[in-house]
Parts: sequence; structure tokens; C-alpha cells
Amino acid sequence: MLKVFMIMSTILLEIIAVAIIIKKRQQMQENKGWKSFVTPVCFLLAPVVALIAYLFNAAGTVSWACLLGLFITAAYFTKHLPSQKNHVHM
Repeated sequence: MLKVFMIMSTILLEIIAVAIIIKKRQQMQENKGWKSFVTPVCFLLAPVVALIAYLFNAAGTVSWACLLGLFITAAYFTKHLPSQKNHVHM
């Protein structure tokens, strides 16, 4: 039962996140190219990799290395993310 709940909630949250990212990308005036997509894709793949590792009892070195690689790649490509011009300063 827990596995089914985890699968369904991961799929639902991934769909919502992709919809939000697509909506925000359509509102952008500037096109930053494919490099600006790397960070969101890495952050969307991380829960999928973790879920697959959990479902197949493979939460070992390989899954941790994949997650570490995804997070390092996402962190590196944050410099290519478009800057937001409408900041609210408090």
C-alpha cells in the first residue's frame, strides 16, 4: 500500500511541477537555450531515481551516486537559469 501511495504521489507531484515549469517558461521573454532546462530536469529526475531505487531495493552506492551526480549537475547549471526581474524586497 505504501509503495502504491509513493508512486502515485510522485507521479502527481511531478506532473504539477512540469506544468508549473512550462507555464513559467511560456511567460519568459528571453530564451536562454537548453542549458536553462538542465537544473529543473535534474531536480525532477531526482525523486524518480530515489523512488526506483526504493522500489527495487537498490538504495546503495549506485543510486546515491546517481543522485549526487544529478544534484551537482543541477547546482552547476543554476548559473544559466533566467533571472527574475520582479523581486519583492522586504
